[in-house]
Amino acid sequence: MTTFRNLTFSKFLLASFTALALTGCLPVPIYDVTPSTARAGTELTFDASGSVVSNMPEGNVAVGWSWSFGDGSTAKGETVTHTYDKAGIYTIKLTVTDSAGREASVEDQLEVKEALVIVDTTSDDEDTSSPPPITSTTTQ
Repeated sequence: MTTFRNLTFSKFLLASFTALALTGCLPVPIYDVTPSTARAGTELTFDASGSVVSNMPEGNVAVGWSWSFGDGSTAKGETVTHTYDKAGIYTIKLTVTDSAGREASVEDQLEVKEALVIVDTTSDDEDTSSPPPITSTTTQ
């Protein structure tokens, strides 16, 4: 078997094809949404810092993140926030661009649930600002 600088020829070809394939790799958009349960009226954080870009050409990095939230709103940035006004199913689209000019997008569905309703259990007639006074009687 032919050897090329301590690599077998077949390994050399495999490494060459892998390097060639990585040169044309598109970014892989990956994101997280917090909190994990989306509710109307609650600010959500969308974080795309987990996105992956090829290191070919050398020094290639992610340089652009474009978001579409499915309700007509958009944003730019690696980490952004958004608040939905209504419950429903929304299509989130993230597009990541790398410094070589390549871009790729991912679309996912996000279920936004109804806002939590806070029930006030205090009555307007009751004074709950301080506890009732403590009285003691001493008998002899």
